[in-house]
Amino acid sequence: MIGRVTTRLDWKQLLVLVALMVPLTLFWRTWAVWPFKILVVFFHELSHGIAAVLTGGSIERIEVVMQQGGLCVTRGGSRFLVLSAGYLGSLLWGGLIL
Repeated sequence: MIGRVTTRLDWKQLLVLVALMVPLTLFWRTWAVWPFKILVVFFHELSHGIAAVLTGGSIERIEVVMQQGGLCVTRGGSRFLVLSAGYLGSLLWGGLIL
């Protein structure tokens, strides 16, 4: 049949994702997961900075604090792309890591 798309569920990949999700959910509020949360904040802020550099701006400074927050100060570049890059960049970094 022309144009018919069939998809098959990749059970191995699904099991790996569940195997990652279960411990993260169980240990979410513990010290064991804290370094990963900080890493996600770092990738988020780094994505803002990369967007600034790629659109002609520069990074003034990046800060990540223990309370799982951060700040990226940039100069120049496309304001729209720099502001949008945090969440989109975190998504891309996570996809690359997986």
